Amino acid sequence: MEDFDHEVTTAGSAEEALEILKNESFDAGIIDLRLPAVSGDKLILKIHTLHPDMKFLIHTGSVDFTINSELEAIGMTKNDIYLKPLIDMTVLIDRLERILMK
Repeated sequence: MEDFDHEVTTAGSAEEALEILKNESFDAGIIDLRLPAVSGDKLILKIHTLHPDMKFLIHTGSVDFTINSELEAIGMTKNDIYLKPLIDMTVLIDRLERILMK
């Protein structure tokens, strides 16, 4: 992401991400589904309540995951899911830049 001139902050868990978001705001988050304690889709919904303008992409190894109705309600689509490993990061960057222009 930094190679494409995007500032990056990382969190190792949902709890850490929520703690960071108490004091900072971000345009977008790239969320893994398999997190300790709280799943990534639940984390997205929690963050959305705090920062409703924030956009999200999912980067996951969960090949069976589909966007549920709660994520659809906040504007996410199947085009917002990227499977690991992602060899060509430009695909993710292109989608990130598209969702940020909405």
